[in-house]
Amino acid sequence: MAPGTTERIGGLNIPAQLAIAVALATAIAACGPSKPPEPEPAESSETTNNVVYDINYDEPRKLFSALHSIENYLKAVDDPNADIRVVLHGPGVSLLLEPDALPIDGIRRANATPTVEALVSELKDEGVTFSVDRHTLTEQRIDYHQDLYDVEPQDLVDSGFAEIARLQQLGYRYLKP
Repeated sequence: MAPGTTERIGGLNIPAQLAIAVALATAIAACGPSKPPEPEPAESSETTNNVVYDINYDEPRKLFSALHSIENYLKAVDDPNADIRVVLHGPGVSLLLEPDALPIDGIRRANATPTVEALVSELKDEGVTFSVDRHTLTEQRIDYHQDLYDVEPQDLVDSGFAEIARLQQLGYRYLKP
């Protein structure tokens, strides 16, 4: 090859081909893997602290722990507009069942001890709502006036499951402590 000339491959000289290769590599790298886009800021309805707690068990330790979890949640979010709902169904109604109400078929424990009653009252004072499944009361022949601690007619729901589903449709976050 004569001095001062460049070799040609496929109609382009080698420096031109290198320039094109570098440009393509840069373009490909720019289009390559990237981090996922940041999520959009949540709408105001998504940033509320609306929570539904599902309680359908009767173990005293677990119930006591659930009440403390609710208490801790309220302290952690420190939101005066938080709407906390506790739905008691099945054996979970035992949380508010007075000990002198036993024996009741299908309910093994009555957990409304003075300590539990104090915690429930404290949570209610903080705005926590306790809803009781009317179906469970009917099935177990529990009279909420006599047998349950601090339950009023407005605290009764036709179905605990239906109430949980309804609240979730309204944007409440589901927690099962």
